[in-house]
Amino acid sequence: MVSEKPLEEYFDYVLRHGIRHLELDLRRKHARIKTFTPGRVDRVREYAAAHGISFSLHPPYNINPCSAILPVRLYYKSYLRKCIRLAHRLGATHITLHLGNFHRENNWADPRPLALDRLCTVLGQILPECEIHGVVLALENVVPTRHEAGFSFLGDNINDFHYIFSQLDSGYLKFCLDTGHANTNEGPLEYVEKLGDKIACVHIHDNGGRYDEHLDVGKGSVPWKALLAALEKINFHGPYISECFKSQPHAAIERLKAYLP
Repeated sequence: MVSEKPLEEYFDYVLRHGIRHLELDLRRKHARIKTFTPGRVDRVREYAAAHGISFSLHPPYNINPCSAILPVRLYYKSYLRKCIRLAHRLGATHITLHLGNFHRENNWADPRPLALDRLCTVLGQILPECEIHGVVLALENVVPTRHEAGFSFLGDNINDFHYIFSQLDSGYLKFCLDTGHANTNEGPLEYVEKLGDKIACVHIHDNGGRYDEHLDVGKGSVPWKALLAALEKINFHGPYISECFKSQPHAAIERLKAYLP
């Protein structure tokens, strides 16, 4: 993921280490949508075409398209449409999206189904724009929250994705497998088995199985060898994107290669 520095400052690094995909973190000042002027977009596209580099976008993790508050949902729907248009202008392969959060209520009603339906409504309204512009939405699995937090994230379990994909039939709606997040819940192998045909990209990082530590590959309990074998079995050819916070992306990818079947 491109985070600390502007995208352009990674160009030499990418060529030096043979990296072929960059994910842009739209939280950063230097990567916000308004910074991509026509001139900047042209320069990025020229660089990508010249060197065989692809891009994807990652909107902020705290956007909330499943909010129970209508103006909030409308705001994020508008923001996601801007992301789709930017992805199209950049020639990006996909947008990786967190699904939002909902508050737990102290009554008999389970708020998750309502939150899922609100999310599906928003996604259903923006998917036609994805299809027009040829931009895939890749929905990312997340870490379960502790009960005392008072809220939960959608996408912290496989069943949420089964429901979303059952409600929305589009070739432009895919899945981003986050290995570290999956390792704190059902496990990455379960996600590959149940959602393998939807995987558009893989976020790689490790942890001990309880917390979202973003450790280097091999420093936790993610079953890397079995995971890579499972991804090979389903003929996954999408990008592997490092979210190992303590090492450079090329180093994380090299460690990953050591587990190849």
